[in-house]
Amino acid sequence: MAKLYNMRQCGLRRENAADRAWIPEKFAQAGRILQLKDHDTGEWEGGWCVTSVGDGVLTSDIVTERSQDHKRTREASDI
Repeated sequence: MAKLYNMRQCGLRRENAADRAWIPEKFAQAGRILQLKDHDTGEWEGGWCVTSVGDGVLTSDIVTERSQDHKRTREASDI
């Protein structure tokens, strides 16, 4: 069984891009520069700055489960 840890949803900015992502709570600090793994390529991309940190906390297993639910919904739809 994988080790569970808390995650927070954060606003991120890199060059001319912005995104939101659930990241481990220990890295969720405004102003911190991170490397994030691209899910499409599997490569690490540096230079992402945490611009905001959400108040809510979820455990890693719930975040993973919800991301897979979204993936299954997209595959089942005609979008």
